[in-house]
Amino acid sequence: MKINLIATDLDGTLLRNDKEPSRYTLSVLEEAHRQGIMIMPVTGRCWSVVPQWIKEAEFIPYIITSNGARIIDNRNKKTVFSEFLDKETLLLSVQKLKKYKVVMNLYANAQIFVEDYTEKGDVRKIANTNRLSTDMYEYILTHDLELEKMDAYFEVYEERASAWKEFKEIEGISLSAAFDFNVEINSVKGNKGEALIKMVNLLNLDIASVAAFGDGINDILLLKAAGIPIAVENAVEDIKKIALYETESNEDDGVARFIERNLQ
Repeated sequence: MKINLIATDLDGTLLRNDKEPSRYTLSVLEEAHRQGIMIMPVTGRCWSVVPQWIKEAEFIPYIITSNGARIIDNRNKKTVFSEFLDKETLLLSVQKLKKYKVVMNLYANAQIFVEDYTEKGDVRKIANTNRLSTDMYEYILTHDLELEKMDAYFEVYEERASAWKEFKEIEGISLSAAFDFNVEINSVKGNKGEALIKMVNLLNLDIASVAAFGDGINDILLLKAAGIPIAVENAVEDIKKIALYETESNEDDGVARFIERNLQ
């Protein structure tokens, strides 16, 4: 199996449940790099919450962030590609979200912005960055922002299903999720699959030699775009259905074990 590029999701895939990679995983990634294989994280996280070890890793030249809305050159810390949400489209989405019991995490300008969740339930404690003093709609309306992603966490599971159906009717957005209680809204081209294709074209690689690893719904387009799609054992069924290969779980270093088995 010839692999030139490894594109891997982070949470639930490359990282263990404690949000860290094992020493074994790091050593395998470094060895793959020595053999000429490019390593590229592809994450739903925005730049500000990408792990510091990734930002400092010499063997990681590019990072796809916010589900593909922003691609960062990791050596000079500059954006090389972006696909941002249209403000009016996002405002319409926020209006629809406001009738549900949710926390809205706005990914913009490579940061996360969240409404004050003090009185609104434990699920809102997932957000941990810039807390807004105004509501989300007003903040987006009155600020000039590079709108990467809206991440909405639902306190009532049934409401999430209803909202998903509503958002399917909005033009100009793509929907995905990292959990069964959230909805992630990006621009229609701001997804992991489109971002991977952009990078493959930029680097003049053959998509057939790209291995992509994932576990969640927001990895579906990533795996569909890659020539070698791989699911970790803990992946959702929708990922396993489109994967050509399955490896061990994220807790058992599945990404690293697959790479090591297939190094030259």
